[in-house]
Amino acid sequence: MALVVFGGCAATGDNASVKDRVKCESLRDHIVELRLAQATNVDRASHRAAMRKALGDTFVTDCQTKLGASEVDCALNATDTAAAVACKAATE
Repeated sequence: MALVVFGGCAATGDNASVKDRVKCESLRDHIVELRLAQATNVDRASHRAAMRKALGDTFVTDCQTKLGASEVDCALNATDTAAAVACKAATE
């Protein structure tokens, strides 16, 4: 499953402005919602909880240390997972 859309991304120059944990938690939740938008005939609440737990604090920490502000903002504005993944390519 491609839940960790930005895992392993290299740090960027504007990394310092992405230290906001709340923003990275919002990104984690947004990625979960984008994945759930594609799911059919599932218990969304239980899947949402499982996905959030699977991503957990590791995703938030990686976001804070490895993503630039422009990547985070782009992904938060993405309307589907493909657009979220494209945010990385757009900032390289």
